[in-house]
Amino acid sequence: MAKYSIYTDLGLKKGTDTIFSDLYDEIVADGNFTFEYLQTKEENKKLQKTEEIIYIIWNLPYYITCPNATEACKIACYAGTPENNFMGKNTKPYRYRNLAECTGDNADTFVDRMIKTIEHKLASNAYKGKKVRVRIHESGDFFNKEYAEMWLQIAMHFIDNKDVVFMAYTKSFAFFDGVELPENFVIRASVWQDTKEKDLETIKRNNWPLYMAIPASLAEYAKAHGYITCDCENCSTCKDHCFTRNNKLMYVVLHGADAKKLESDSARVKQIIDMFSTKEEKRVA
Repeated sequence: MAKYSIYTDLGLKKGTDTIFSDLYDEIVADGNFTFEYLQTKEENKKLQKTEEIIYIIWNLPYYITCPNATEACKIACYAGTPENNFMGKNTKPYRYRNLAECTGDNADTFVDRMIKTIEHKLASNAYKGKKVRVRIHESGDFFNKEYAEMWLQIAMHFIDNKDVVFMAYTKSFAFFDGVELPENFVIRASVWQDTKEKDLETIKRNNWPLYMAIPASLAEYAKAHGYITCDCENCSTCKDHCFTRNNKLMYVVLHGADAKKLESDSARVKQIIDMFSTKEEKRVA
């Protein structure tokens, strides 16, 4: 296997995040991590399967695969907790193995192997007759354009299966700018108070649905401007709001210490809410 540089492909400076690189190198050096089917999950705390809906969840390491993460996002990121607490001994190797599966020499076969993995699941009794929602990156993001294009190819393979929908929250806007997305592939732009103006313009120009994290004090303001809230504990109960392009504007309320840290920029959050508001009369309010 050719040596793959996690620094080069993910844009890390040599000497940073060495603990991550060392783990990655250890997995690649082992050489026995590639299996017939890729590692996915069926559910998490909020994505819980029901009689109607079942999930396929693909994860990568948090932070190092997020090239456009903002400071606010880093403060409130939930994806790092499982890697850094007592669960990390299982979660971190699983995510880094997935990264190894879609980079280096394995990148050439990733599309075919992911298609094979999904088809294998669709043929199983657990998935038959159900709506299948593929959640790309509960943790991580599209780390380069080539990897983003891989997922577009995977989605296109399933374009005729109306029960299969792919969705990703993302901040990697540049990789999809001006790209015609398959009907079964939804990207929901992840927006924070410190999202750059040029990125907001990219979202608006492409008319992507967005998902915004806001303090509780602005919840009513967001609702008045055409946003709907994400407040259910089981995503299946809200009937796929995030997996459709019809619900353009969604928000989630920040809680606890994270909310206090980010509360000070409420004026900026209001500006962003106004920028995407679907209610003309509210934009000048």
